[in-house]
Amino acid sequence: MNANVTINLQDAALNARRWAVQRALPFWAHEARGGKGSFYEDLTLSGAAKPQLIRRLRVQARQIYVFAHAHELGWYNGRDVADETLHFMNSYRHQEGGYIHLINPDFSIRDARRDTYDHAFYLLALAWHGRVFHDGTLSLATELLDFLDEKLATDEGFSEGIPANLPRRQNPHMHLFEAFIALYDATGEDAHLYRATKIFQLFTRYFLSDDGSYVVEYFNRDWTPNHAGKRPAMEPGHAAEWIWLLRAYEKRSG
Repeated sequence: MNANVTINLQDAALNARRWAVQRALPFWAHEARGGKGSFYEDLTLSGAAKPQLIRRLRVQARQIYVFAHAHELGWYNGRDVADETLHFMNSYRHQEGGYIHLINPDFSIRDARRDTYDHAFYLLALAWHGRVFHDGTLSLATELLDFLDEKLATDEGFSEGIPANLPRRQNPHMHLFEAFIALYDATGEDAHLYRATKIFQLFTRYFLSDDGSYVVEYFNRDWTPNHAGKRPAMEPGHAAEWIWLLRAYEKRSG
């Protein structure tokens, strides 16, 4: 029975890879972009674009990561796509540091908020673009880290953004953990692994429930859990992400 499960998983992995290489990556590169090198926010089930929708800038950052990683794997020649999308993303840098949040369909700024969760993906995009295509991009990552340190850092972890709001969430920190690991891989600089270690410490102190059975999602300003008198929110997908990221951290840190 175990052998059958192994074979089925291998087949599923091969099918997923074939789908990504032959269908998904070419489709998104050619059919899902519209205007200034950007990606649409959403598509219909038939694959038609929805240009009338507001766009989240972090979606652009996620696509830079996707096409950089695909390029590194040899799955797709993603340089042009990643370069054009990076240029688009960088055109929405905030004049006081960081990046804006939302873009209107006509490419004007919808929401200039600087959201910490978003910035984890901007860092991830810059790390992967710098690692795979052009190490000059890493200087932008350094500038973004300075912004995080100067404007968003708190005694422990980071605020939710500018303007700040509550509750605090583990989710932005989880993705910053991912971005710091990616920056360490791109540069080999121990400072980035140290940043990841500080997030790992937040995980062990606060994000993992006292009984170790789930990831705590929401917090008050002092990192006490914020359940608002209800059962704690649980997102199994975040637990899966933490499992993967903790293993990645363990490989690099020992």
